[in-house]
Amino acid sequence: PLVTSAVISRFPDGPLALASFGVIRSLTMLLGGPMRNLQQAYLPLVKSAKDYGTLVVFFRRISGVLALLMLLIAFPANRLVLGDLIGLDESMRAYIALPLAACALYPALYGLSNLMRGYFAGAHRTALLGRATLYKLVYLLACWALLTLVPLPVSGIAAAIFFLLSCEAIEGGYLRWRRGRQPAGTPLPVCEREERMDKKHPCPDCRQCQWCPEERCRLCLRSGKGCRKKLSMTEQIELYEKLNTPECPRTVSTSQAEGSQTKRD
Repeated sequence: PLVTSAVISRFPDGPLALASFGVIRSLTMLLGGPMRNLQQAYLPLVKSAKDYGTLVVFFRRISGVLALLMLLIAFPANRLVLGDLIGLDESMRAYIALPLAACALYPALYGLSNLMRGYFAGAHRTALLGRATLYKLVYLLACWALLTLVPLPVSGIAAAIFFLLSCEAIEGGYLRWRRGRQPAGTPLPVCEREERMDKKHPCPDCRQCQWCPEERCRLCLRSGKGCRKKLSMTEQIELYEKLNTPECPRTVSTSQAEGSQTKRD
């Protein structure tokens, strides 16, 4: 947004374009919230090809609903949302109607970028994410330099929306292209990645080995059959009581207890 604002401020309608871009950017970020969370949702939820397909279906459906909302705000609900709720005058609402309608593509492009970011973050390929951001920044700087040398006969808000959509398309397209170059198959499930990490013992219920002392491992594996099924909370309590209760518990008679109580009194 900073580079985009610096570019459109040089247009003849710079002040109006900056104000309009602020309104549109706020709406796109508000409505694009579910798309922004795709990256965070990918890491804990995608553990199989079925999970990945479910997330893709969610992405497609929600991006379609958000696109429809963008179009509704741009035209049928223009006066209600932009005028009554936000407080824009009629000229400003007419100025941003078409650019806001074009932003109906934003949820799909933004969601694709975050979905691919989740994939590469889960595969521990975060260097590609930094590279995609760098390419997007270089693209914006190149456009800035080009428009400084050769001004185009377009409005500032049109240029701003073009930069907004094209940047997300470049990032999402690049990551999708790199995703297509990965070995055939679905993303590596989280459970498989975790099982491949270094562990002292191949415990099936272990997702993060704590490298416990040998004594603790011996107690857990003392059955001699390798890794056992994880105990339930009730079974853990029973095992704790069994291990920590003396074989011959010390009993105190009633008379001794009463005598001790008398002395304390």
